[in-house]
Amino acid sequence: MLQDSNKPEAHVTSYKVYVSGLNVAIDEDDLREYFSRFGDIESSEVIVDHTTQKSRGFAFVTFSDYDPVDKVVCKSRCCSLQ
Repeated sequence: MLQDSNKPEAHVTSYKVYVSGLNVAIDEDDLREYFSRFGDIESSEVIVDHTTQKSRGFAFVTFSDYDPVDKVVCKSRCCSLQ
């Protein structure tokens, strides 16, 4: 683990989470409801097809701090987010 700490990406902090494999019925309110248990959310965005306006099955959730991102990543390793 210590050898990885010298890599530039090891010290990057992120406020945004990429969420994939979403059911097309999931909207931004659903994302906020689920992810708010991890921390304060600044924004959530379900990516839609510009032509059909239907969900493309992925989204981004941006938190006000980076700590919730760590919590989400740890949680996603243990179980599915759906």
